[in-house]
Amino acid sequence: MKMNNKVYLSIDFEDFHYIFKRKLGLVKNITNKKAIWHSYEIINNFLETKLDSAKITFFCTGTLATIHPDLIRKISSDGHEIACHYYHHDSVRNENLDEFESNILLSINELEKCSSNKVTGFRAPNFSIKATDVSHFKIISKYFKYDSSLNTNKKSEIEKLKQSINSNEFKLIPVVAEKPYLGFPYMIAGGSYLKLFPVHFALKVILKNLNKNQIAQVYLHPYEFVSDRSFYISWKDMKGLSFYKKFYWLLRQSQWLIIGNKTVTGKLEKIFSKYENGGKLKDI
Repeated sequence: MKMNNKVYLSIDFEDFHYIFKRKLGLVKNITNKKAIWHSYEIINNFLETKLDSAKITFFCTGTLATIHPDLIRKISSDGHEIACHYYHHDSVRNENLDEFESNILLSINELEKCSSNKVTGFRAPNFSIKATDVSHFKIISKYFKYDSSLNTNKKSEIEKLKQSINSNEFKLIPVVAEKPYLGFPYMIAGGSYLKLFPVHFALKVILKNLNKNQIAQVYLHPYEFVSDRSFYISWKDMKGLSFYKKFYWLLRQSQWLIIGNKTVTGKLEKIFSKYENGGKLKDI
């Protein structure tokens, strides 16, 4: 049987500026409109010029739709799939089932209102759900046709979850982690792993996915496509935090917003010079 040669690029589309301030308990409802718009323009330009105008999946937070509906509308009108990345960028497992379902419904309403399209896919922020969270997945399966929240490479866990959900139509499309080389930890093809390691690590993960007849994905965030500090939370913006917390978070932001960011598009070009772009996840 011929090996599948497709790799799916998806974007966890969230405003780092907003979610980071919210996480630290700083001023809320403040987003960096210029930065988030610019990052989308870079992503879309890359797709148009380097991937033959490919259309892909953007997992968008509901808050982004609430605050910047015009941006969600633009992504959808450009032909990309709008999928759900929850309402706030919060850990799914930390919320009870009523809160979880309420935020799911709020997200769907906001995203569909902006995109004028049915939202059929879900990905939990920070992959904050496990195959053992059956009750959460039963809620997800009520409102979506597929989920892409898992990292597990254990097919037995996936099969057990499918049986527990008891739905023939609902699909599980994990971003499967693999050990690229002996002695290395499990890695995903995307995010900080793609930025911080040579591209052949991601290629190794992709090849292992495909050799096991699994769907291969590369996932990234909008802030990983820029390196101009536009998403940065400044020392002044962290007013109210202690000196040590300010110093720590000022340095920690470099991992997400600076280190390796300039290599992202070049690494993507190398990946898609070897593999065909799969397109939208909803079409699997």
